[in-house]
Amino acid sequence: MIITGDLTFNGAKRSAERLGEIFAPLKEAGIALLVIPGNHDIYDGWARSFSGSEERRVAQISPADWKEIFSASYDLAASQEPGSLSYSVNLNPHWRLLLLDSNLYSSQFSYTHPMTSGGIDDGERRWLSQELVEAKRLGQDVLFFIHHNLYSHNSVVHDGFKLNNAGEIVQLLSQYPVRCAFSGHIHAQHIMSGWVPVPEVVSSCFAESDQGYGVVELTANSLSYRRHAFDIDNFLTAEEKKLPAFCGFSRLS
Repeated sequence: MIITGDLTFNGAKRSAERLGEIFAPLKEAGIALLVIPGNHDIYDGWARSFSGSEERRVAQISPADWKEIFSASYDLAASQEPGSLSYSVNLNPHWRLLLLDSNLYSSQFSYTHPMTSGGIDDGERRWLSQELVEAKRLGQDVLFFIHHNLYSHNSVVHDGFKLNNAGEIVQLLSQYPVRCAFSGHIHAQHIMSGWVPVPEVVSSCFAESDQGYGVVELTANSLSYRRHAFDIDNFLTAEEKKLPAFCGFSRLS
């Protein structure tokens, strides 16, 4: 299971910890959870708790916190880029997964809003190049995961959502056996393939109807993708269904 960022609403550490608790049974069931942060996750100055009309600042998520909370993901890493939260996983002898941290965030507790735009810095790019060379040497196909988009998927929502140095990264990826890229950020489902150098699937999200997710099926030399959706009402208690946040969620979100 792979999540391409925005695991929390506004970067509250407790939210990430709670999500880690919810997903913990996956490991016991033999299902790997792989995550990368989104622009709302690391050192987000909007991290808050609420009690009625009152709000207060709460602990934010540092990069070290992220690796600790989601240690099950990083324990599977074949390689980690030392200056970011990027890492790679050898899924099997045929497929290598590259999970890149494309977010721009401060190096300490923040008092400002999260940055919408993102990019791959020089250190990450060097590491990415090394990973691509190694995958090619081993005869592996590559799946590329990132929060920000490689292309403009929406005529309205694209400024700050497409990777700042997307052209450079797409050019690099296109030189290697990168079969598909997966991203998020715009919270809407869209696929670009055929006429672009690297196909890209942008996944929708659970915070908006219709709670979509994708299923990728791989063989030694093929990939297929199918989108699914679920009804959140089936996972809420009777009391939760009465809360304003969920009342008519599927109809209104």
